[in-house]
Amino acid sequence: SMKGVIEVVSTDPTPAPTPSPTRLPSAAPILSSTMAPTTPTAQPTEVPTAPSSLPTSTPTLDFTTYTANALVAPLEISSGVNTSAAWNVTLTVREHRHSNDKLAFNTRSYCYNDVCSYPGPTIRMTPGDNFTLTIVNELGAENNTHDHNSMHGANYTNVHTHGLHIDPKVDSIFVTAGPGETLVYNYELPVNHAPGLHWYHAHYHGSSSMQLMGGLAGVLDVQPLANASYPSENEDNVPASITDADAYMVVVSHI
Repeated sequence: SMKGVIEVVSTDPTPAPTPSPTRLPSAAPILSSTMAPTTPTAQPTEVPTAPSSLPTSTPTLDFTTYTANALVAPLEISSGVNTSAAWNVTLTVREHRHSNDKLAFNTRSYCYNDVCSYPGPTIRMTPGDNFTLTIVNELGAENNTHDHNSMHGANYTNVHTHGLHIDPKVDSIFVTAGPGETLVYNYELPVNHAPGLHWYHAHYHGSSSMQLMGGLAGVLDVQPLANASYPSENEDNVPASITDADAYMVVVSHI
């Protein structure tokens, strides 16, 4: 850095005492009324060479043998038929410890037949289904403050869907299951419901983001009816390499 020097002119005839010199940092140039600023001479910088261990080409992963962090499809639940049906599923919400060879953590999970998964199971539905979903809350007791201006109700839960054309009074975010309580939802899908991928997740106001990012979410897969008429691949210009390919469900999330 540079220090500026201010000269004070006094009308007092008595000469002012000579100020002591100020020592500037050795790296800073000294300025005077007769000297122009000097530019320090740049020193050559040695550019480090890349270590020999760095790859010189894009690595190729062999996913047939890469199993340490292999993607695993979520558990799938369906009515077992490709026609409209009346069926039901019970999901239990409880604390569960998930682990693999890299990490382990506790979180709130959806459990189906005592199998707890992260994320929740994929539910495959068909148009015209009369589907009943029961949510059983087995989380621990909690003193819920119901303070709407802060996070609360960590162990209170419910379910909300995205994409289903159903009665909004049934898909209500204002019903709640506290610890030890149960909620029952009855979804009646229209017979002309379009196929597609949708999802469901916990939506209790006060802890929805924590529960959702903790794993209380899953896929709703509305599949086409076996006898339904849909545009052919020629009309949609979809190549056979896609229509004939194997399908895999991948859910991307984070904790």
